[in-house]
Amino acid sequence: MRKLAGRGSANPIGAILSAAMLLRHALHLETEAAAVERAVDRVIASCITPRVRERLAALSPPARRAAHLVCARNYYPTR
Repeated sequence: MRKLAGRGSANPIGAILSAAMLLRHALHLETEAAAVERAVDRVIASCITPRVRERLAALSPPARRAAHLVCARNYYPTR
């Protein structure tokens, strides 16, 4: 983590979604996991254009989340 500190290059979305997986699978807290995922989806959706949003609507939820992560990666580039 020291390599990323102060550079504005870390994207915490993967870590946050990992926490949602922990809530769901290890702690059996489905409601809380879903709330975390919805929050991440809202943040990512804020960087997606209407045209892309239309295309994403046709995807399954896991594929949509993956596409959102790609969009977020492009919106929050690491370098």
